[in-house]
Amino acid sequence: MNRAGQEAPSPRSPFSWTEAREIPRHERTKVLLCGDHSLYRAALRILVETRDDLRIVAESICESSALTYALRSEIDLVLMDHELQAATPRQLASLENLLARFAPRPVVIVTSAIDPQACSTALRHGVSGIVLKARGQETLLDAMASAARGQVLLDRAVLTAILSEPGSERNISNTEQIKIDQLTPREREIAVVACTGLTNKQIAEKLFISEATVRHHLGAIFSKLGVSTRSELTGYGYRHNLVRNGSRSARDTASEVVTARD
Repeated sequence: MNRAGQEAPSPRSPFSWTEAREIPRHERTKVLLCGDHSLYRAALRILVETRDDLRIVAESICESSALTYALRSEIDLVLMDHELQAATPRQLASLENLLARFAPRPVVIVTSAIDPQACSTALRHGVSGIVLKARGQETLLDAMASAARGQVLLDRAVLTAILSEPGSERNISNTEQIKIDQLTPREREIAVVACTGLTNKQIAEKLFISEATVRHHLGAIFSKLGVSTRSELTGYGYRHNLVRNGSRSARDTASEVVTARD
């Protein structure tokens, strides 16, 4: 109350507390903030806390005993400051182990580097979003919101780097090739576009089909490839060159979608 007996205004709203419609704390997405640089963590914390639908419940350095305690909290989403730069096999293994500790929680990585191999490693292990530090704050917040909904959002530069990686063609095991060969041309097309992080509605609009048809095809795709989430599908798609080897129309659609996010 102020001296006139009126309610104090909300620091996040020009309206009074009685008029502000804030999301209850228990309904907000609970975020673990992880990063080795305290100054940048502080900046991310300030940014995240501007959103009423997000709440940081734990914070930790990436490789420390404190992370063990942080992971004991109830966490819906992990926001990690980590440079996806050229790395040794040992460093890539360390990244894999770190992401394994976060599973099955969705992870969004903020990075200033986009080494194709490091990005591919992150995607193979279930990362739901990769955002460059040079992007605007809304891009990061959109990626976090997408991850919380079980979707995948990749920076255009990340996708471009992965698809243009020299010598990135990988041998696919007979078992996985058999799975991929089971996909119909339409299922391949939808799988490729889904790997760019589109919602079912956006896929339907791009391919001129109904959302029900998209859901039906995704169910078949998940079953044939042995994945259960969009994040797993994205990791599978990049790991086994499904995106690179998809039909030309599907690749063009994916390129258009990601470009639109710039």
